[in-house]
Amino acid sequence: VIRGFTGQYDFYFTSKVIQAFDFTFREPSFAYAVLSFPESVEARKVRNSIRIRTSLPASVTGIASKATQAVMMLDLSADGSLIRSDESLGSIGDLVSLEFSMGPDEQLSYVVAVARVCHVHIGDEGYLTGVLFENISSADRLMIREFVVSGVE
Repeated sequence: VIRGFTGQYDFYFTSKVIQAFDFTFREPSFAYAVLSFPESVEARKVRNSIRIRTSLPASVTGIASKATQAVMMLDLSADGSLIRSDESLGSIGDLVSLEFSMGPDEQLSYVVAVARVCHVHIGDEGYLTGVLFENISSADRLMIREFVVSGVE
């Protein structure tokens, strides 16, 4: 059984190994296998858009609390982000204003988006908060999509 993840789909299929190659004696060592073509592939959509790992500084302001704090975006997609913070950004369902920059210094793009808190996890390094962009301009969403795709390639 072969399992994988494309960034949007979790998939698996059954295949037979036709031939295996072992080059572990080389530097760098590697091995690979040639597989038969699967009869079918089972897939399940996990995300609406591709998400990449990142380390972007950002600031979050609570819509209700008006308190602003510096945060770190750990991943990013055109639909949302995972954010690490020292303090809680809010409860599930709360709206926050997220501001961040992305891209190379010579082409830095500034994004402002209203996002809804989807999940919160308290870990050893602070709060991990998943947000879904609610109110974001089409131009900013397109910039994020291009940034994410360039990070995948």
